[in-house]
Amino acid sequence: MNELVTLHLQSFDNLISLWNPTNAIPLEIDIIDMKIGGLIPGFIHTIWGDTGGGKSRFCLQGILQAFKKDRKIKILYCDHSGNLRYSIFSRFLSSDKLESITFISPETLLEQLIYFRELTESNCLFNLIIIDTLFGSPLNFLKYFHKEKIFWSRRIFEHLLDLKYLAENSKVPILTTVYKTDIENKSENSNIYGTLLHDFSPIHFFIEKVNTTFRVTLKLFNISIGSSQSSLLP
Repeated sequence: MNELVTLHLQSFDNLISLWNPTNAIPLEIDIIDMKIGGLIPGFIHTIWGDTGGGKSRFCLQGILQAFKKDRKIKILYCDHSGNLRYSIFSRFLSSDKLESITFISPETLLEQLIYFRELTESNCLFNLIIIDTLFGSPLNFLKYFHKEKIFWSRRIFEHLLDLKYLAENSKVPILTTVYKTDIENKSENSNIYGTLLHDFSPIHFFIEKVNTTFRVTLKLFNISIGSSQSSLLP
């Protein structure tokens, strides 16, 4: 006789509790702190937003809150904007905090991929990793969908594998930003990378500018949990 098997589905609250949110970095954004505690060590988090929509301000808020939680925290900040982020952040961070942040500015996505592959093979000393933006500018992103698609598809998949391994193995939260218009357009090719991101990153923050504040929506496993308003200080 076949035995009856009952599946017990856990609620989101019970599932999130397994992530040990007490070790998370609070962000002072209500929906995020209330539901998951903030940035969770061991996971990739993705910020989605339009150009000028507040993605880098979100990253800065994460940095400020990280220093509140741990003054000795070591942060890696990767972006394709040269010294632009450093000059902006220097207006809000003291010199000792800036010294605790390693800024890297890869000129190409391939250079970024190589850096993080080497990081997975070494002893990672960072407590928070931020990649702003994951795929570079929207203009650079176009080439992944055309004649170089096969070349980039494999390398982007391997890059996400490296980041997942880095987050889990080093118990570090990784925060990435993505141009929403890159991933959420209707082309079949762009949806490949959108699907990959959801496979590797279970935690998503969607940012929308509303007058002088920002609406931040939290999604887990592509399911909307809720939204709240934030000024994204400073």
